[in-house]
Amino acid sequence: MTSIEISNLSKSFGSARVLANVSIKIASGEFCCLVGPSGCGKTTLLRLVAGFITGESGDILFDGKSVKDLPVADREIGFVFQNYALWPHMTAYQNVLFGLEARKVLKNERAPRAHAALTSVQMDLFRNRYPHELSGGQQQRVAIARALALKPKLLLLDEPLSNLDTKLREELRGVISDLQREHSITTIYVTHDQHDALVLADKLAVLSEGRIIQSGTPESVYESPLSAAVAGFIGSANFIQGEIVSITPLKVRCAFGVLDVASSISDAKIGHEVKLAIRPSYVSLTPTGECSNRLEGIVMENRYFGPTRRIVLESQAGALVAECPAEQAAHIQTGQKISIALPPHRLVALAA
Repeated sequence: MTSIEISNLSKSFGSARVLANVSIKIASGEFCCLVGPSGCGKTTLLRLVAGFITGESGDILFDGKSVKDLPVADREIGFVFQNYALWPHMTAYQNVLFGLEARKVLKNERAPRAHAALTSVQMDLFRNRYPHELSGGQQQRVAIARALALKPKLLLLDEPLSNLDTKLREELRGVISDLQREHSITTIYVTHDQHDALVLADKLAVLSEGRIIQSGTPESVYESPLSAAVAGFIGSANFIQGEIVSITPLKVRCAFGVLDVASSISDAKIGHEVKLAIRPSYVSLTPTGECSNRLEGIVMENRYFGPTRRIVLESQAGALVAECPAEQAAHIQTGQKISIALPPHRLVALAA
């Protein structure tokens, strides 16, 4: 297992700055997901860690030692590409074996390691098939086996599931998670899919415009986003603009009244503008008793998503989206006026 420290790393392509002073620590055996919209720099960061490209400034340390000038072949990494990158003229077994030959693994170790790696991803029975004879999911399993056969200290994956359908994504997500835990390999996984990130990661790092804008456990990033950009990318969120009218407890005046907010905000002052965020699943469609932050809305949409329903409301706070168990909202009709509540402990205060 290998710990990683990325320190003030910057990278430009021509006049375009892609990464700007990126710093993050990844513990030994940790599964870290780099997430963010297209063009935010996450794949560039992964390629810098791999050694495929070099940065203008900053450093990358494996177990406290700089690898900035270390060739790719000496970094002991396994890399899984988005497009599988299998040799079309080689069988699945030969593709895995070729990686071992390229790394100059002892000849008597190559076959056992190739078979073991293919077996670990349930592909040993298909070892003699060529890539064009395999499905997309099977090809990606071979690519993962090729990386694992190297017994890497660090596993790097660049959007490995993006070309697969939903069912295959879910299946391979489980395979990757199980293998990573089984081998305790320090892993960096690039994805724009928030669900992959939330399910797989021990640590999330959210990138925007070449910078890490928040990192932490999936739970902390999802429940306590530090900015509207994070709240909007990791999951979905409703946003309400307001003005602080009380600090302790925090109260925010919006267009329709004053909201109680259980969270705090740094450097808050009365009169400051603030943005409140709440996840659709936390909007209460069945408020009871003396619950605070109660308001009314007109149902504009009620869409069925299997186990859940998505309700779009026009309210005094503007358009709001609520998600709830399907049976809870099956009776709600478009055009109906309903009472909703925004629980104070579910509202997150963000700088406007």
